Amino acid sequence: VLAGGGPYNAITYLNTFTADPDMQYNRNGYIPFFIRGMICGEHLVVADSNIYAPEVIENGYNLLFNSTQLSYWHTLLGLNVNEVLHPDFYAPDYNNNEDILKLIAAARKNSLVNYDMPTTPIKLYHSPLDNTVPYACSVELHERWNNTTLTDLESDQHYKGGIEFMAKYMGIWPLIKDFIKDIEFSK
Repeated sequence: VLAGGGPYNAITYLNTFTADPDMQYNRNGYIPFFIRGMICGEHLVVADSNIYAPEVIENGYNLLFNSTQLSYWHTLLGLNVNEVLHPDFYAPDYNNNEDILKLIAAARKNSLVNYDMPTTPIKLYHSPLDNTVPYACSVELHERWNNTTLTDLESDQHYKGGIEFMAKYMGIWPLIKDFIKDIEFSK
């Protein structure tokens, strides 16, 4: 479900958003994107009303997840994570909400850190200042798999980090670095 870059530990990714009910995040669309990936990938049967905040259901936003672009979800869902996720995400043992427990099990199963270390060396590139994917995901993978190297990127945004990664890989980062640092990507 999460192959490629990003949340190598899906539990850490999810815990980032449930650690503080007052957390604000300007890319809240990634939360249902992540949830939908787990639900689709694992063929889970869950009720949206047990996963999403009541205001998401009342406003019918969950129905728009099938018909609108991800970029619109960020605007639609605002900044408050607790207005996206069901209150049980913040309760001890998730109030035994069976649908959340299914989602947690799927996230655990799909966490790359839980798989055997590959025999091929892995190079990880991630910015400690990433504003979209928690840097902790790369640190955990690097700590678990001893055949990895972790290169800290200097960019202060997720998208800039992607550009920096590609440019460093191609050996042209010194040529474009000063230009990229002045670019601001929209929400």
